[in-house]
Amino acid sequence: MTSENADYSQSIANYGAAAVKKYRDISGIRNDNEIPEIFLGGQIAIGLHDEFRLQCHVERPYLTILKELGGRIDDEVISSMGSLRSDVALYREGRPFALVELKICDERDARGGKVLADLEKMRRLSVRTQIDTYLGILLTDIDGEE
Repeated sequence: MTSENADYSQSIANYGAAAVKKYRDISGIRNDNEIPEIFLGGQIAIGLHDEFRLQCHVERPYLTILKELGGRIDDEVISSMGSLRSDVALYREGRPFALVELKICDERDARGGKVLADLEKMRRLSVRTQIDTYLGILLTDIDGEE
C-alpha cells in the first residue's frame, strides 16, 4: 500500500503501543497515564515516517496547518484555533494531509470530556480544510491508586 491511499489507523495504534512499552522501560513509570503525549506523538511520527516515508511534524500549530492549506487567518480563526496544536501532522510533498490527536485518559475522565474536546478541535480544522483526522486514545487505570 502506498502512503497516498493508506489507512494509517493500525500503524498509529501499533506505534502508540510500542511507545507506551518503550516509555515504561526508559522511565520506570508504574502507571501508563504518566506517559507524556508528546512522547507518544514523537514515536508515532518516527514510525509513520519510517514506514510510509511521510514528513511528520510533532506539536504543529493549527494556524500553521491552516495557512499551509491556503486557509484564511482572521480574528475569528485566531480566537478559535490560535492556541491549538496537532499532536502529529502528516505531510506529503510539503503539504499537510492528515493530523493525529492523542489523548491519555484514565478512569477519572469517565465521561470522555478530554476526548470530546479533541474531537471538537479536529472538527474545527477539518471543516475548514477537509484534512483527514485520526484520534488515538490511551485508556488507563487511575495513577497511584492501588
